Amino acid sequence: MKSKRFRCQWKHVFAIAAIAVALCMGSIRFSYAQKLVFLADNYPPYEFVNLSGEAHGFDVEVIQAVFKHLNIPISIEFRPWKRVVESAKSGNATGMFSCGHSVEREEFFRYSTPISYTTQGVIVKKNRSDFQISTREDLKKMNIGSIAGYASNKHLEELEIPYFKIPLLDNAFPMLRNDRIDGLFLTMETGQFLAVQEGMISQLDFIPLIDLASRPYHLCFSKKWPGTKELLKRFNQGFRELQKNGKVAEIHARYR
Repeated sequence: MKSKRFRCQWKHVFAIAAIAVALCMGSIRFSYAQKLVFLADNYPPYEFVNLSGEAHGFDVEVIQAVFKHLNIPISIEFRPWKRVVESAKSGNATGMFSCGHSVEREEFFRYSTPISYTTQGVIVKKNRSDFQISTREDLKKMNIGSIAGYASNKHLEELEIPYFKIPLLDNAFPMLRNDRIDGLFLTMETGQFLAVQEGMISQLDFIPLIDLASRPYHLCFSKKWPGTKELLKRFNQGFRELQKNGKVAEIHARYR
């Protein structure tokens, strides 16, 4: 009798365990069944909206290609960067890009393998030959502008370099053109792309800072969105597969 009760108890344990596993798997599949929403700000050539209102940029195309490879539907929405971060942090979106690593964000986000890289520097007008710039220390004597909320601002703050917080990237080049700032602290890739669009490329110098290494960008998954721990693993695997077959390099080549 005791042996029968023992076997019965174990059957119940196995049954409960099976139900729990099924529920967990079901919740993961359900979170994938919902269209995943990733947020970004206008940040060419990584991500931007073209004249037809479509999302473009090499990080956009890489992310879309990986999820297509995984057969998972996604949507990409553009908002100002501060709203991007707050929405993704609170779980109102699956994640955000292109985001640099910061210790403060680790509490809220899971970081993908690097999907692109950037070179940090300063953009100045060619007629400002009075500035000799090679490291961040040289920026202390300048009226520097940088985009509010960008993780790269930590490179200025850790050396106590004062800077004007520019609300939107769209405001940056008009401010530089009208001498409201002496220099713009920005990635060289983005700066050169935007300078062409603004018709200012021949008027500007793009100066990489030798004390800052090339910096990786990631797709950041919100810890408050269900299933992102597993989704992150799948994304990283898919990304590696597209790197191996040359698809990632092909996408980047279109923006050079």
